[in-house]
Amino acid sequence: LLAFLVYIPLSKHLHLIITVAAHVIFKITAVNFDGYQVSWDTDLTTRPTGVVNALGIFENLVKMQINYGTDAQSALSQPVGDSSGTNPVSAKWTSNHRQRGHAHVYFRLTYNEERFKNGMPDITFQVLGKYDVIDPRTAGASPGAANAAMVLYDYMTNSRWGMGISTASFNTTRINAAVDDCEDSIALAGGGNEFRYLINTQITADETPSSVVEEMLASMAGRLSYTEGKWSVYAGVGQSSVMTITEDMILSEVQMITKTPRIDNFNTVRGTFVSGSNNYEESDFPAVTNSTYVTEDNSETIVEDLTFSMTNSA
Repeated sequence: LLAFLVYIPLSKHLHLIITVAAHVIFKITAVNFDGYQVSWDTDLTTRPTGVVNALGIFENLVKMQINYGTDAQSALSQPVGDSSGTNPVSAKWTSNHRQRGHAHVYFRLTYNEERFKNGMPDITFQVLGKYDVIDPRTAGASPGAANAAMVLYDYMTNSRWGMGISTASFNTTRINAAVDDCEDSIALAGGGNEFRYLINTQITADETPSSVVEEMLASMAGRLSYTEGKWSVYAGVGQSSVMTITEDMILSEVQMITKTPRIDNFNTVRGTFVSGSNNYEESDFPAVTNSTYVTEDNSETIVEDLTFSMTNSA
């Protein structure tokens, strides 16, 4: 996050403008000060554009205004108004400060010795992400979509902050099938249903495209291949056979591998994901053990550790 801080000498106000994302966001669903979720006089899920005021312990102490990041957005009216006239920060934030294409939030904090005794709070957001995620099946935007294949496609084709790969460079049949596979309805052990593969994450500017793509593929047990000038995306579901291999196709002697090498062998899977029930912190997911495999491995538990940094559902 990029934060612009404007301190006003001999004043009781602190003005903050915090950049949330380098693209349009759907909405901000929650704001936390030092881990405490602030309540507001307006429902944030309605995408308010005007000034909202904090309630509860921060009532009369915090004002907020949100710009959602469109290319055509105007400058936020509250910081423009707060920096006009003859006050110490006159014209520091003007109508020219639009931050087009970047979602950002303005805060005005009024000093209170009890509420801000530790200084400026650590401010975090829960964001319902990119507004204009591209659905390759329609070539249109799918607001707030988290479909894993769709998010991967959007990242790889985005020319502003993604990889900038042409949409014509994708195997249309394969990417559309992968999006459909990710939308399979899966029954959850605890009740209800969920799409098969979702991505919920944030990407920072210091991450390499290759590492981002690898993490996205891990979130969908997926595979990405490049053949005949086209990218093909496969989600982790069973695929139909496309040919039958016969003895006539064998070009050399047949080799037999009778046992999986120990380094590639495991019978238990454990690891971490980003838990929505733990304030989106890295958490352990329930380990999964195949008891038949444990027996075949002489009752030895062999563990494979996996990390799902873009998954928030156990």
